Amino acid sequence: MNKFEFLQAICGKPVLREIEGITVEIRSLTVLETQELSKAENEIEASLKLCILGLVNPKLESEDIELLRKAKPGFIIKLAKSISELSGLSDTDSPTVGNG
Repeated sequence: MNKFEFLQAICGKPVLREIEGITVEIRSLTVLETQELSKAENEIEASLKLCILGLVNPKLESEDIELLRKAKPGFIIKLAKSISELSGLSDTDSPTVGNG
């Protein structure tokens, strides 16, 4: 394996997840994005940022965070948990951790 192949392998690819009947495409976070999350004021803000960063399709922007604040908390928590697991940031990592 050369350096290019190694770097491609550790960056992961987006995966599809169904959350409350809605299919979304998510990806794992990068090291820099994980560091950005650590600056969140509280757990809710971290979850919202995590959703903005890890959601591939539909793609949301940082200005969409206000709309996410009006969403059902259960959906946001499940979405954030899926992205966390895929990123290897939770106690129950996804079986595809590192692939997304």
